[in-house]
Amino acid sequence: MEELSGEGASHSVYRGILEALEAGSVIPGQRLIESELSDQFGVGRNAVREAMQRLAARGVVNLHRNRSASIRQIDTAEANEIFDVSGAMTELLFGLAAAHYDAATHQAELQAALDDLKAAYADGKEFIFSRARRGLYRVVLKIADNRELSRIFPAVGTHIINAKYQSRKLQSIRIRDYQKMVGAVVDGNVKRAGALARKHNEAVREAVSEHAAYHQRPLLAGRKASADF
Repeated sequence: MEELSGEGASHSVYRGILEALEAGSVIPGQRLIESELSDQFGVGRNAVREAMQRLAARGVVNLHRNRSASIRQIDTAEANEIFDVSGAMTELLFGLAAAHYDAATHQAELQAALDDLKAAYADGKEFIFSRARRGLYRVVLKIADNRELSRIFPAVGTHIINAKYQSRKLQSIRIRDYQKMVGAVVDGNVKRAGALARKHNEAVREAVSEHAAYHQRPLLAGRKASADF
């Protein structure tokens, strides 16, 4: 296999890990073996290390001394801390986007991103929906036009939460809320855009909490049954 080199090689690994996480090919806690990634992506080990550094900065992987990196794990308490942060940041993001929205400049790109999300929802595949959702956020970040927010927003750990907790219900919440949020941006309604974004964050938090509780219940029941015996 011809080996990729330079920034393109590092980005190939970086993007590949994110897509594998969305598709469920890698899971939280899984170790990422440098030699295996080098062979898989046809890149040198330096490119793998650079990708791991980028993924660590984004909060996707944990780096360890003297052993392989691993996909970050998030417990319920940390997930709630992430939602506390993401709520404030998403409210700011959509408020800024509403303040800076210009139909002549932004309408076509924003509508295309929303149409992609609707098509992904109709398709039903989680990794396609996740990709379209990221595309929408990229456009909204562009409209918001705040360099510091663009720098720190991707580092909030929602990527791991989104990969761990996937359901059609969450997709339904997102497609419903994003249409309202985009509508407020297009209307230039800063207060409404921010409020809808905050409300959306709390709806996702609640759905994730319910999802986690549901999937823990059989395990807890099984433990209790074993103890009873």
